[in-house]
Amino acid sequence: MKKTYYITTPLYYVNSKPHVGSAYTTIVADCLARFKRMAGYDVFYLTGTDEHGLKIYQAAREKGRDVKEFVDEVAGQFIDIWKKLDIRYDYFIRTTDPDHEKSVQAFFKKLMDKGDIYKGYYEGWYCVHDERYYTEKELGEGNLCPECKRPVQWIREENYFFRLSRYQDALIRHYEENEGFVAPDFRRNEMLMRLKSEPLEDLSVSRSSFPWGVAMPGDETHVIYVWFDALLNYITA
Repeated sequence: MKKTYYITTPLYYVNSKPHVGSAYTTIVADCLARFKRMAGYDVFYLTGTDEHGLKIYQAAREKGRDVKEFVDEVAGQFIDIWKKLDIRYDYFIRTTDPDHEKSVQAFFKKLMDKGDIYKGYYEGWYCVHDERYYTEKELGEGNLCPECKRPVQWIREENYFFRLSRYQDALIRHYEENEGFVAPDFRRNEMLMRLKSEPLEDLSVSRSSFPWGVAMPGDETHVIYVWFDALLNYITA
């Protein structure tokens, strides 16, 4: 029986066209996939596009486009350029695929049934570009996003939350018992130090201020947060 090998690129965000950086990453992954196939591995090479979130919703609106038509067009550009570059992926996933959306909803429902999801209010500094909130101490001078250096905005909205705090001890044990799980080592040590010194906050996993995303099971006024949705692609594919 062949050994299996799973390789994936990041999912590319479709608020803009493919560029040299996305091509570089995909070509490197393709080279590794070809090498592993020649070495006798049963390879599954995944790539695709991340198509939900406020940034994409706003990009489509700024161009006067229907959001679904907009993401279809940009996803098609990625598929076309990978064909021209002879990228031999095994599967191209789109987060707007019905199968992916159903799987995300099923996963979310399991968390709800376990009591890991609750409704509350969140307020804080939000970066549209990064699709995430930042604390006061994380912001740069002039209330700028620490990652992209763009201005953030204060937002208060009703959200669903994942009880991440419930899993702090389990995460510490997992990182301590599985040394190769996070690489390089200094990142693993950094994460362990932070987990042991700071309480984990529960994670906001829905949005109600815009309609573009995977529908929340049982509550059509919310969509599932784009990072929660997109990261599940590595399983749903």
